[in-house]
Amino acid sequence: GFAQPLVPGTTFYPGVTRPQVNEFGLHGTWKVTSESSTAQSAGAYVIGSFQAAHVYLVLTSTGNLPRTVKVLLDGKPISAREAGADVRPGGLVTVRGQRLYSLVSAPTDITGTIKLLVPPKVSAYDFTFG
Repeated sequence: GFAQPLVPGTTFYPGVTRPQVNEFGLHGTWKVTSESSTAQSAGAYVIGSFQAAHVYLVLTSTGNLPRTVKVLLDGKPISAREAGADVRPGGLVTVRGQRLYSLVSAPTDITGTIKLLVPPKVSAYDFTFG
């Protein structure tokens, strides 16, 4: 669930600093619909706390143009050991077409906070955990 209520339309969200496990929050200006949230401002991010070995998120980029999302785990760029298949060195993910992106792939379950720095025109849909 979300720490703050999501409002349909374009809204500025102040974000959360310490989400509880399975709680998420947006920061920055986002356009929220019934299906997705699309970053509208530079500096936008989504943050959440989880307990799992694998974290996935459906993402897309407007016009299928390549845009870069940065993945932070516990405040630092995700390490190669815990990075999902779509994460390059430095915690970078190139988002193009709509699909499920593998963000975290730890050897075992971990409890952590994931923060995704999302540029304008990138949309997020649903997190999945494993």
